[in-house]
Amino acid sequence: IMPQTSTMNQGAWLRTEEIAECYREYSKVRVMGGPVWAGGALNTYFLSSHGVSTPRSYWKVILKLDSYGNVTDAIGWIVPNNTAATKSNVNSYLKSIAEIEAASGYSIPVSDSFRYMVPTTSWSLSMRMPLARTCGWAITWSRVKTGAHGTPSASSRASHSSVVHDI
Repeated sequence: IMPQTSTMNQGAWLRTEEIAECYREYSKVRVMGGPVWAGGALNTYFLSSHGVSTPRSYWKVILKLDSYGNVTDAIGWIVPNNTAATKSNVNSYLKSIAEIEAASGYSIPVSDSFRYMVPTTSWSLSMRMPLARTCGWAITWSRVKTGAHGTPSASSRASHSSVVHDI
């Protein structure tokens, strides 16, 4: 366990975790991550009590895999361990796999076609999915008739589209 600023942990880092959790529901993924020690520690606040310094930033990579284990897509971030790292800023932390390898010292198993690309935005959490499958986030129905257990009735599902909130 590594120390994280609460804003970062509940902001940009949480968004990367939500993306990983969402996409693992619908495809095979490999998630890797850890601290970035380049530039030294942010501080030594936890050194005496927990034996670890506080990293300046963290990295995460998500690889989408096909049924044979081949990488079909990749995305990665280097997120600063500070109060600016909010969910709304997550796209500004997107990096190429090559940049993440250089900062982290890890070798990430991707082809050059993925190693040097930088997506312009993080993968979306706002997807049209079957009614009960929306990456764990809320669906809003407008004037939906419900069945016996509070779920939309068959006629409601047929006549109303779901709206997924992009969070």
